[in-house]
Amino acid sequence: MKKLFIILLLILSITNIKAYENDYFKIDIPNDYKEEQIENNVYKWTKDNKYIAITIANNKTLKYDIATYTDEDIEKQKEYLKNNLNSGLEEYKVSVDVTNIEKVNLNDRTILRYNLYYPTKESTGYDIYQIGSVFTTKNYIITIIYSSDNEINENEYSFIDNIVIKDDNVVKIDRTKYIYFTVAVGVILGVIGYIVSLKKRN
Repeated sequence: MKKLFIILLLILSITNIKAYENDYFKIDIPNDYKEEQIENNVYKWTKDNKYIAITIANNKTLKYDIATYTDEDIEKQKEYLKNNLNSGLEEYKVSVDVTNIEKVNLNDRTILRYNLYYPTKESTGYDIYQIGSVFTTKNYIITIIYSSDNEINENEYSFIDNIVIKDDNVVKIDRTKYIYFTVAVGVILGVIGYIVSLKKRN
């Protein structure tokens, strides 16, 4: 009887996720998220006021390697994120807060993780909370954003633990200039701008 119960639990847990795989990564997405955009290196799934977005940028020339980032690099990344996100939201009079930016280990890779908070309640009816995770590999900068209308707990974000990045680690590092994930941030700005403008129209 106990074995049967465990098997049923496993089956139920399997049906609660759906696998997505392409040339860059594979990941299990919660089953209640709807595929919204899979094009131009932007992958997005939505559920009510929540979404998962993954962007792919080129790292073949820049060869950024988060594993080598110093505290100073991380602080510069924080300022870059804050300044660029805020400049994209000026017309909405929203100022983003960037917190908890740090290097963490995930699946034998060093990634950059940070929290974003948008006080958008007046324009959308709710505030926006996000967790960003950035992978740097031999060929790509892969950014995963999880966005929610509530504060995010660890269980809610645990889907990222199963991601498999299909690329090797960075083998050559070019640290002569700082261009911090421009493409990925630009895409994220577009997503946020779309949400805010959509909710303003409703």
